[in-house]
Amino acid sequence: MNVSSFRKLLIVTTAATYLLIFIGGLVRVTGAGLACPDWPTCFGSWLPPLDVSAIPAGDSTANFSALLVLLEYLNRLFTALVALLIIFTAVLGFQSLKSAPRLILALFGAVVLYGVQIWLSGEIVRTALNPFLVTLHFIISLVVGSMLTFVTVRAYYMETPSEESRSAYPENSHLVLLFLWFFAIFQIGLGTRVREKIEIVSRLLPDLTKKEWLAEIGSMSYIHGVTGVIECVATWFFGYWLLKKSKEPSALVSNTMNGVMGLMLAQILLGVALVMVGLPAFVQLLHQWGSSLYIGLLLVLFTAFWTKRNSAIQTN
Repeated sequence: MNVSSFRKLLIVTTAATYLLIFIGGLVRVTGAGLACPDWPTCFGSWLPPLDVSAIPAGDSTANFSALLVLLEYLNRLFTALVALLIIFTAVLGFQSLKSAPRLILALFGAVVLYGVQIWLSGEIVRTALNPFLVTLHFIISLVVGSMLTFVTVRAYYMETPSEESRSAYPENSHLVLLFLWFFAIFQIGLGTRVREKIEIVSRLLPDLTKKEWLAEIGSMSYIHGVTGVIECVATWFFGYWLLKKSKEPSALVSNTMNGVMGLMLAQILLGVALVMVGLPAFVQLLHQWGSSLYIGLLLVLFTAFWTKRNSAIQTN
């Protein structure tokens, strides 16, 4: 398979991974995570029961919802589909990317991490949604998505090596982006912990309003809000500085930077909406998925600057 065809496969695999993150978020906010009380089967069967009468004798039917069972089951099926896609992509990468061993290593790293993620899925069900495992599972999914994004963008530059030939970017821009990426991972982990604490408080104090739940979890919610504002300011400052100081930036870089800035602004607005409106599930889902896309776009920019820097070093 040539690089052009392989890049299209990479795009499909990467897009499927981010779609899976969205589906996982949907499972999370709808409370479908334990709709199937066992793993990998569902109520001991490979086909999910869609009616209470189909549940085996001895299993609890409390809070049974056919819709939530179906959602969790579809999430598992799509998880398996993405696993096959990632493995297939990694295997084909041996031939298509034989001149780029780092990219092959990144693909197989994604395979290993995805395997860990699948194992964690079973542990999360077994431990009834252990908060630490849920957070770790989400962060690993972001790392896998980032690794696939890196390989996809590098394949793009392998196909179009002259894309950045006329461009020039501020020195060490890739390091700033790497810092923003790690800071975003920290912020996402913190946000996940806030959501987990809210779920605990909601079970212990169900009569309180959602705004009162936020007050009950203490300073963590405020820290998450403050660090979110810091992240937004840092993103916009870097974006303005980058676009002003760069010489003839490529369309990929300029469009992606504008997308990152716009997405971060949307994240702040969604965060405010969560506090003001009272944590509606749909807004939670958009906020979580928006953070995932932000992480991915940062990796697009990082890969572009890293590629430009390496090509300049080789030229000199």
